[in-house]
Formats: sequence, C-alpha cells, structure tokens
Amino acid sequence: MTVDTQDQTTSADTNLKIVEGTTPTIYNDLNDQYNVSTPDSHEIQVSPPMPSDDNIVDLNGVVWQGQTGATKGEHIVPNTAYNLLEVTSTDGNEIEDARRYRQVLSDDSGQIKVDTGDLDPALYFIDIDDLDATLENTFEIVTQDFDVEFTTAQVDQGESTTVSVNSNRGSFPVLVSANGELLGDDLTQSFVKSGSFELVDQHPENAELITIEMEGDTTESFFADGISPGTYTLDFEVADTGVSSTEVVTISSNDGNGGSSELPVDEEVYDAVASLTHSDEVTGSDLTLLRGRLLDGDNVIEGVEVSGGDYTLLQGHLLS
Repeated sequence: MTVDTQDQTTSADTNLKIVEGTTPTIYNDLNDQYNVSTPDSHEIQVSPPMPSDDNIVDLNGVVWQGQTGATKGEHIVPNTAYNLLEVTSTDGNEIEDARRYRQVLSDDSGQIKVDTGDLDPALYFIDIDDLDATLENTFEIVTQDFDVEFTTAQVDQGESTTVSVNSNRGSFPVLVSANGELLGDDLTQSFVKSGSFELVDQHPENAELITIEMEGDTTESFFADGISPGTYTLDFEVADTGVSSTEVVTISSNDGNGGSSELPVDEEVYDAVASLTHSDEVTGSDLTLLRGRLLDGDNVIEGVEVSGGDYTLLQGHLLS
C-alpha cells in the first residue's frame, strides 16, 4: 500500500493486504490531527509525537496495555505519518492481512512513540518503507492482571502479615499510597525496611507516595511498624500500565497479650472491622451486640462477627 504524507511517500514492498476506506486528509502541519475512517471502526485520529518520557518500552514482543512504546530505525523518516496496523491473519511468519487502526507520527529524531492505552489486545505492525511484514516486526498488546491481598487484614502494631501479589506479569513498579492518611516514610517502613519489598522511588515531590517493586504470583511481608491504630485503605497502581488494586487493613494497638486493647464503639464501626479479619470459629445463637461485645448467656465474647445465629471469634477473648 502507499501512504502519502506531504512530499514524502512511504511504500511497503510486501504482499500485505490492507483493509481501508478513504484516503486520509493531508495537512501541511503534521502536528495537526485529522480523521481517518475505516469501514469497520469508529473515526480515529492521528497520534502526534508524544513528549519525552523515561518510562518507555520497545515496540517489540509483548507490550503491556497502557505502556508507552517506541521504535526508531534507519527506515523511519522524521516528521512522517505511518499506518499502525492491527494484524488480522498470518501465514506462517508472514503477515497476510491487517486492518488500519490509526496513524502515528515520527518526531524530529525519527522516533515513533505509541500510547497503547486504547489499543485492544492483538498483534500490531507499523507499516514502514522497506520493513518486512513479518512477525518479528510486530508487537503484541497484552492486558495486565493485577491484584493485591493481605492474608490477615487486621494486624497488631509490631506484627506482620503476608501480602499476596497476583499478576500475569513478571516484575513491575507499583505506586503505593493510603489516601493521604499515611506518609511515604510510614509506607517505606512497613513495606520495605521492616517488610520485604524493594523500594524503587521515595517521591520527594509527594510525601504520601512511594514506588515499590512487585512480582506476579509471589508473597511478601508487610510489617505494622510505627503506624497509628486505625483502618487504612491502601491503593496499589502499576506505574506504567495504570491497572490498580485496593486493600483495606486495620492496625490495632497491641495490649501485650496479642490482642487489641480497643473494641469498636458501635455496630457500624464494629461491622466494618469484623468483616476484615477472621480467626477461630465458634457457634452460638440468640446473640446481642453491645458496644463491640456479644452477650451469650453468662459469657461476654469480645470482637466477634455476627452471621445469623453463628458468630466468628476475632480476638480470642472469652470472658465468663
């Protein structure tokens, strides 16, 4: 196929069949955006050269959806529009059919950057003059799965819990914050210095944010060191793909006997705490909630969760 851009002509010397509709409108200024229509897609726009970004990956092999990818080579003409193609069929190592997804622009240095946030999971190929339409010159967009879970979401001060990271990706940087309720130093102490995660960035410009390294399908440790008692919402966001996970953890003051010295003061707070942590189970009936305690006959059971006629012992304090 042939794509005209100003006085430049880019021609792919292959048998690649391109499904396309109208010829794109050409502007004198390549930084201007223009619409390109295809028979089976919505209107799409040329992507202008992207600003400089240190967090860029090569447009080759697997590229995680949301990453910024870049490619540069002797066949790329600076300040030129190229077709970004979605591969629809292959024949062995050859690309047989492709659909024009949108156009991208090279910058002054001849580099093409692509924001992959809006690319569907598929194989893609940038149609560049003299570049063979083979699988070696494609990149694949893959969606990252990501979830963070605390084994026990109620942790006594000075104690630790296991953090499970589940992802289909190897290692990756994760932004961690607590909705402004914890400082970066607190997070660093609990996740890195006393915990087992690796610190990537302390973010001097943001005192409530840190970046740590995570790996898919691994377990690490979180240590409740120096954090005031309370319930915290921890936000985890993968730095380069934007996928995120949220976990709620309650830090309890330690009474010296392995239990909490404080009980919830009303049913609403109690329910929020009780839904987080479960320990030994006992059964009973006709239970009454009173300021964080359940009354069952002559026994007072502290810190339990009600579920119908059954209850779950949280703190392990059984008083007669």
